[in-house]
Formats: sequence, C-alpha cells, structure tokens
Amino acid sequence: MANKKEKEKVLMKNRMKKVLSLAVTLSMFAGVSAISTVTVSAAQPIEDSTKVILDYDRNNNYNAYLNATKDLGNPQGVDIFAPASSATYFVGENEAEAANYSAQGVAVQVLDHEGKTNVLHIPSEKTTITWKVNAPQDGKYNIYLEYMCDSKAKNIFTSNVLINEKLVFNELLKQEFRGTYKDRNEIKQDSRGDDMRPRQDMVSVWQQSGLEDHNGNYNGNFAIALNAGENTITFTTQGEPVYISGIAVKSIKPIPSYTEVKSGYEKNGYKEIKTGGIRIQTEGVCEKSSSSIYPTYDKASASTEPQSSKNIKMNIIGGTQWANPSEWIKWNFDVPETGLYKMNIKFRQNASQGLFVSRNIYIDEKIPFKELEGYKFVYGNDWQNTVLGNGKEDYLFYLEKGTHTIKMEVSMGDMANVVRVLNDSVYELNDMYKRIILISGTTPDQFRDYSFETVIPDLKKVWTNQAEILEKQVKTVEDITGSSGSIVASMSSFARDLRSLVKKPRTISARLSSYNDSISSLSSYIQAILSQSLELDYIDFLPVDEQAQKPESGGLRQFKYECGRFLNSFVQDYSLTDMSNVSKNSRVITVWVSTGRDQAQVLKDMISDLFTPETGIKVNLQLVQGSVIEATLAGKGPDIALMQATAQPVNFAIRGALVDLKTLANKYDGENGWNEIANRFSPGAITPFKFNGSVYALPETQAFDVMFYRKDVFAELGLSIPRTWDEFFKIVPVLQRNNLEVGLPDISASVAGVVQSAPANQNMFSSLVFQKGGSYYKKDLKSTAFDEEPAKEAFAELVECYTKFNFPVKYNFYNRFRSGEMPLAVQTYTQYNQLSAAAPEIDGLWDIAPLPGTISGKDENGKDLIDRSQGSTITGAIMFQKTKDKEAAWEFMKWYTGDEAQARYALDMEAIMGPAARQAVSNLQAFEDLPWTKDQKKVLRTCWQEVRGIEEVPGSYYTARGIQNAFRIAAYDYKNPYEQFALKNKDINEEIKRKYQEFGLENVDVAK
Repeated sequence: MANKKEKEKVLMKNRMKKVLSLAVTLSMFAGVSAISTVTVSAAQPIEDSTKVILDYDRNNNYNAYLNATKDLGNPQGVDIFAPASSATYFVGENEAEAANYSAQGVAVQVLDHEGKTNVLHIPSEKTTITWKVNAPQDGKYNIYLEYMCDSKAKNIFTSNVLINEKLVFNELLKQEFRGTYKDRNEIKQDSRGDDMRPRQDMVSVWQQSGLEDHNGNYNGNFAIALNAGENTITFTTQGEPVYISGIAVKSIKPIPSYTEVKSGYEKNGYKEIKTGGIRIQTEGVCEKSSSSIYPTYDKASASTEPQSSKNIKMNIIGGTQWANPSEWIKWNFDVPETGLYKMNIKFRQNASQGLFVSRNIYIDEKIPFKELEGYKFVYGNDWQNTVLGNGKEDYLFYLEKGTHTIKMEVSMGDMANVVRVLNDSVYELNDMYKRIILISGTTPDQFRDYSFETVIPDLKKVWTNQAEILEKQVKTVEDITGSSGSIVASMSSFARDLRSLVKKPRTISARLSSYNDSISSLSSYIQAILSQSLELDYIDFLPVDEQAQKPESGGLRQFKYECGRFLNSFVQDYSLTDMSNVSKNSRVITVWVSTGRDQAQVLKDMISDLFTPETGIKVNLQLVQGSVIEATLAGKGPDIALMQATAQPVNFAIRGALVDLKTLANKYDGENGWNEIANRFSPGAITPFKFNGSVYALPETQAFDVMFYRKDVFAELGLSIPRTWDEFFKIVPVLQRNNLEVGLPDISASVAGVVQSAPANQNMFSSLVFQKGGSYYKKDLKSTAFDEEPAKEAFAELVECYTKFNFPVKYNFYNRFRSGEMPLAVQTYTQYNQLSAAAPEIDGLWDIAPLPGTISGKDENGKDLIDRSQGSTITGAIMFQKTKDKEAAWEFMKWYTGDEAQARYALDMEAIMGPAARQAVSNLQAFEDLPWTKDQKKVLRTCWQEVRGIEEVPGSYYTARGIQNAFRIAAYDYKNPYEQFALKNKDINEEIKRKYQEFGLENVDVAK
C-alpha cells in the first residue's frame, strides 16, 4: 500500500513537471521561442539603445498658457530691442555639443552685414542664443526675431524658444522663420506667345517675425508673459544659415475697429475720392513668403485679366500654392490722389465647399482695422467680387498720394479655434480607441461582453464630453459659415453615435470599426478646413461712388471668347514645348515623360527657363501613357525616356536599344567624366543600371525604408528604440500582448507590379539577405545566390513574421499608425510627409529611426557595429541608340539629374501637390536642399549610407515573381518555406538561363 502511494506521488510529481514544462514552453512560444528562429544574431546589449521617454505633454499648449496668464495685463508703450551683441551664444544645444562643434571649427561669426553692425552669422547646425531683457512690469508682450536669411539658404529655418529657461508652451518647440522672395524678372513670352512663369530669387532684406502658430490653431502673435525686471529669452536655431541682429519685445497693440477708424476720418476731414481708380493685377507680385507662390493662368473665363483666346496668359495667383497659415503675398501700387477709397477684390474660392477661407489684409505693413484680420472669402464655383465691407457699409481706406503696399496673409480667422478643438478631439477619440483595442484587439468578438465601461472607468465620461464638444463645434461652424454642409452633418452624426455608444456599451464590439472610420473622417474634415486655397485676379481701389466691375463676362463676350478658342484650337500647337521655330540647324531632342501633367508642366517650365536658354538645345517634351517598349520596337520611340522602373534599363540594353552612358560621359566630358556624374548619387543607385561593363541609366528617384514609431506608446510600455532585429523582435510580443500591431513593407503586391518595379516590394527580404552577408546573384550574375544559407534563412525569417507573429500582410499604414493601433512599422521614408501634413493630432508623439540592423562586429572601442544594409526602389532616365544628337541628349541628362534641376523639380512639385508629394530624389545634394529638418536628415543619411543596389540581369523580372510566389504559398498556406523557396528558385534560374541563351550571353563575362 505504501509502495502504491509512493508510486502515485512520483507519478503526480512527474505530471506536474510536464505541466510546468508545457507552460514554460507555451510562454516561450508566445514571447521568446518564436523570436529565436527569426532573430539574425544572438541578442547583445547595444550601447546606443535608447529608452523612449516622452517629454511632450499635450496639455502644455498655448490655450492652457493663456488661461494660466489671463490675469496679466498688456503694458503699453514698450518697444525694447536687444541687439545680437548683447547675447550669449554657442553652437550646439548644451556644453557637450558646444565643445564638439568647437573642435570641428564650427562657430558663430560676429560681423557687419547689410547696414547693421555686430550681427551674428549663425551656421546651419543647432545654435543656442540667449538674451537678457528687462521688462518694465509684469505682463504679456509680443516677441520678434530680427533676421536675414543667408543667400545660401534654401529653406525656412526653425528655432525652439525658451522663456526664463522654460518651454512655457509646446508651440514654441518649433517656430518657423521664412525668407522673402520676389520674381527675378517680369513675365516673358516664349516663341509661341505663351507667358512663362518667372524664376524666383530670395531677397536679402532684414525682417522682424513674431512668434506665432504655423499649424492654424491660433491667430496672431503669441502673447508671452514676462516678469518685471530681468528675463532670459533663448532661441535654439537649426536648419539653415542665417544672420541675426537681435530680438524685439513690444507691447501688444490692439487693432482699432472700423468704427474708430471711420471716426478718425471724419475728425481729420479726409475727402472721398470721386473719380479715378487703381487696379492691381495680382500676378505682378512685389514680394512673397515662399518661392512656391507664383502666377498661373485661367483660360475658362473671358473676364480674367489679361486674357487671350489663343495664348496662355499669366493672369491669376494663389490656389493651393497659397493655402498654408502665415504665407503672404505683397504688391506695390501707386496712388494718384490723396483721399478715401474703397477696396474690391476679384477672387475665386471653389475648394472649400460650404466653408470660407480667410486672409489678414495689411496696408503699408499694418492691418488698418480689426475687421481686416481674418477677412472671409466665401465659397463659389465662379469668380466673385467682394467690395470689402460689413454688409451694411463699404469700408473706406485713407491713402496718401505716392507708393504703397498691400499684403494678404493666410489666416484661419474664425475657424482657428474650431481646428484646435477638433484636433484635440481626434486625439482623445483615438486614445480611447487605442485603450479599447488593448483589451479586445482590432477585431473583437461581437458576441462577447468585454465590459468596456467597467475596465475603462472613464469611457462614458470621455465619450459624453466629446459628443458635447462636437455638438458645440457644429453650432459654431453653422454660426460662422451660415450653412450646414457635409462636414457639419458628419460631425452631428458622429456625436449621435457617441451618445448611442454611451447608452449601449455592449454594442462597442460590433461598432468599433465604424467608430474608427468616423475618427478618420473627422481628421479628413480638419484637413479640409485647413485648406485655405484662394485665387486672385485683381485688386481695385475704387472711387467711393463707383460700382465694382462684374466678376464674370457677359454672355456675348464669353460667347465670342469661346468661339475664338474653338477656332484657334484648329491651328494651336498643343505639344508641351514649342517646336515651331525649329530649323534644319536646330539641335532638338525628344523626351518622353510618363508621369502626370503637373509633373510634365513643371519640367517644361524648367526646360524653358533653364536648359534651352543656357544650351540652345530645344526639347520636344511629350507626355505619354503608352509603353516605351512597344514604341521603341516600332521605331517611334523618343531619344530619352524619364522615370523608368528599376528593371527596365537592363531589359532594354540587352536588346541593344540603349546607349552606354559611362562611355558617353568619358567621350564628351573627359576620361573622368563618368566618375563626376556617378558621384552625384549613392553607389547603390547605379548598381541596377550596370550590366556587362556598361551603365544604361542615370538615377532620378531612390526610396528606402526607415522605422516609424509612436513615442507615446513606447513611453507608456517602457520600450526602447530597437537598433537591431534582435531588439525589434523582442518588443513585438510586448506590443502584441497589448493587442497592438507591427507592420512591415507590403510584400503582397500583384505580380504585374512586381515585374515592373522589381525588387521594390522585396526590400525587407533584401535587408535580411544583405545583413546576413548574402546577395541576390552569384558573382557571374548568371544564377541566383538563393541556394546559399543567407538567402534561405532570410526568406524563412520573413515568412515567420507572418506565420508566427501574425503581422498583417495588407494594411493602411497612415490610419493604423495615426490611431495608435500600429505603433511600430517599417515603411518607405516618404510616408513621413503624409503623416506630418495629415495627422496634426499626433504631432510630437511620433518619430522615425534608422532601419534595424544586425551586429556585424566590434569597433576599436569595443562598441557593437550594426549593419543596416537594405535595398531600395529606383527610377532612372535612359537614352536610346537611335538618338541622332547624342551629345545634346547627354547634355540634357546631365542637366536634368544635376543638383539644381533635381532640387527645383522636387520643390516645385511639393508646391503644387503639397508636402506629401515631396520627391525621393536620388541626387545627394538635391536631397540636402529639400526642407527636411536636420534631425530628419541625420536619420535618412544613416540609412542611405548603407543602401545597397541589387543587380539586374536578363530574366530578373522572374526573381521578384519567384520570391512573391514562394512567399504566398509559404505564408498563406503554411507550407515549408525552405522547400517553397528552393522550388521557386529553380524556376528563377531556369528563366535566367533561358534569357541568357536567347540573347547569346551565356558565354559572356557580364559581371566585369
């Protein structure tokens, strides 16, 4: 009996061991075991691994600051100027940085410049400047920086501002200071009589800019509280070199009302002008805040001035190029007679349906009266006239004889508070969504009661509060717009949904997706409100009794105009470039561009402004949508084709269709010609265009991956920024246990897309291959290296991301990252601009970091070396063998891929289509000229330095297809990844071998 009991004891102990062992195994499977098969090296501590500590408090905003300082007055009569010579300064943000910069010889210069003495010339590196200012009494003041942009500056510069060594509110974290621009010349005509857009120059002028909000949340300059006596004001500048002469502290001067100004007119006995008037054609700009604001044309209406039924006339200005808060345009005008005038503006505002846009209007740099601060321009499909007034009377303006200026500045006006409140609402609603999915995941069980209202005690309170806020904003928008548009209706619907969710919390699971969609819609509405697009035709200062001209032409005039356009259409040349004056001796090349009309128009203007005047070579630029391959085979192709996908140049070259650009460069530019061209790009950008000792394309764009992360989520979970894949995959279980997702680049693109852009969709695979010491092809470039261990391991690890870690294959990165449900993702770096422009509610809560890498060894100090190698997506420009004037074509390719042309093209496209359209230029210097911040450039340079090119070989289109097919079977059907990869690799090599044989290259040393 005793023995039996003893045996049962041992048996029970063994069972317990098995249970514990199974529990440990399951735990490891959930958090560690899966990682061991995915990580690329043993986990080791990385010295520069950084735990994310969120130092950004959303509640520390200007609105809270105003409430905290509401009892302080606005002392009048104060105008203090603290010169640069009285400031202390050093390059860097702290003493350690200052010592490092000093060792490098980077310093602030003190010099005389443009009429001012002892000014500071600040380098583009971070520079800290501190002034001591004595305020006469406690109160709120405006602070201005007096500066002049360096002639070498390309973009705005930014500065953090501390008051008495404190960041008193978040909006002072990134103050923007713009340059001043003007047209280099008057509008000129090309040989067809069409107006050409004038080129832009930065103006060397001293200017005072106040501290203000550039995101549209607040109007006017910030009111900064200073103590009586000594205060310190610290600027930490970065971005561009700049001259600084000092800061000014001034009283906040209230702007008088029109009633007060009108009373002054009567008191001074100003006379009303009865005859004669002034018309300002708005395309004739004096100065502006951005080089992207330029004149354009409207051919739809006969009434726009000037107008022609045949030629393009630059007759309007504005639109989307003049839509961001604080952007301004200034015009000069001459007044023939002193007296009172009324003002009329001909405008078109057809972008913000149901809303209005606002402008601050200045006369001689001052807003004449309060009513011109945020003056409204209402929506309408056609051109409108507005005689400035309040509906009861027209405003009158006193102008003395002589030259004056009028400036119009983008302002959010009455909508600023709406934007700020809705941004806060989007953040709060997103935060609640994130808290819900931490409990249920993004696809909760609709039949399960998660008791959200119990687990999240403040859920009902938050939603009730947000419903009240949305309802209040609905009423506000209705009151200030006088209408109930789609935005108002959607906000009302969302408010009702929130109240319904509060009453029926058990329906949250079933309605969670709809809730998230409503947040996305609300965020889109904010962007619609922020779009302050306005077009102007002319501005009139009219005699008091004169009626404004009708904004649209009469029916007969419009009919005649349309008839003229119709008749001219039979003889008008609709090609992008004018080829009418081409003679037998003219040097002409034909260039195809297959992007969009906006891109083609920008390139056409650049050719007209820069290339043809400088070289005398005419360019027949053609916008085409057909395939270059078919056209070339038919003998109808161009001399040069732009924006060709990565695989195309070698594909053309093996058919003998392309010119070897390396040989061409050395022929026309000397024996070192090619090296000078190649130095414009990273080495990896040239690799896909090399074959058989020749180079067949010049890179245009190059996009690569970075890591996006949500700082707030990382700080909340106590996570560090991963520097290696080991660290990356160790934090994945932490995020997933909290029902959060991790994203990798989409590898499920259609086969057709992969063929054209190979290996664009395999960047993650290429990263793992390269970091393991592998490659795509063997040294002879006649078969893949996928039968070697680095590639096999890389593919298996990639598949495990989706089979073991359950990463989403397809997803909307913008929506999921913005909502917080995907706080970590590897994406193309160009996604940065979309998030910056379209997700203001998470501003300051996210950032980018270099792509994770693999530890490859130690440096001389024993610090881990991290290999961050990755592939990239590249497009290129090619030249065809049939080109007759190869020297002229080469001149164009050199110019087009050069520093100046690439930077201007990218900046012009961004001006037209917004920051989200910023080009991923391949030219290294052009990248430096784009408006990335210094910190962003540092991250991007770190990645770019380790981007490797992937060779293109005959049949390489099948490489991308084979990887794609193997991935689908292994990831979707859970087949053995090693077996599937080996099977598809066999198919890839057979296709490559077949192509080598087809083109007679099997015995050629193509890898030379």
